Amino acid sequence: MSWFSCCLPPLDDTKDRIRRWLTLVIILIFVAILVAGTALAAILITIARNPQLTAKVEDSRLNTFEFHNRRGDGATMMASMFRYNISVALAIRNPKAVLSIRHTKPLLATFLFHDRRLNNVTVVDEGHKNWPKRTELHLLRIAGEVPFNLLGVAAAKDFKKQQAAGLFKVEVRLSVDISVLRENKFSLSCPLRLQLAPPRPDEVVLFHAVNCNQDTQDKFYF
Repeated sequence: MSWFSCCLPPLDDTKDRIRRWLTLVIILIFVAILVAGTALAAILITIARNPQLTAKVEDSRLNTFEFHNRRGDGATMMASMFRYNISVALAIRNPKAVLSIRHTKPLLATFLFHDRRLNNVTVVDEGHKNWPKRTELHLLRIAGEVPFNLLGVAAAKDFKKQQAAGLFKVEVRLSVDISVLRENKFSLSCPLRLQLAPPRPDEVVLFHAVNCNQDTQDKFYF
């Protein structure tokens, strides 16, 4: 036995101290993992409950918006067609900082006048992903004709009022089916007030960006 062995604690006491310290460290690590796991679960639950996309109409142009009698024989409005030509720059953004958002169905933009559907446009296809904190700009354009009877008399009267005021109310409604940790379905409404574009190509109408607001109300259009 060396001369300093009397100053050292017994071997069993040293093992007990090491065991107690190891036990304490293991407990602290377990608590830290538990706290981190709980925080992560809370974050994921929040994301799963609210996997939203945001949308904004950055610019829009109304080239044609009128009733037109294709026969040209002075027939009544009941026999006329409603003709339209609208272009929209639509910005779609994933506000999430970490997770991407996947579309479980095509993202559709429905153009409406007086709660009547003019046309649908597919913005992105099923399976498309919106990456975190990224904004995508989509240029949409619809043009065509619909019979007067699909709009109705009330829509025709509203059209005349808006025509006199020089501003037409057009809604772009987005039907969204997306998934982060679970699937979520909702609608976004983008209400636009548009002037007819001037006839000269070098003239422009100033357009102020419009935010699209979430609207969960189910609506059905002809």
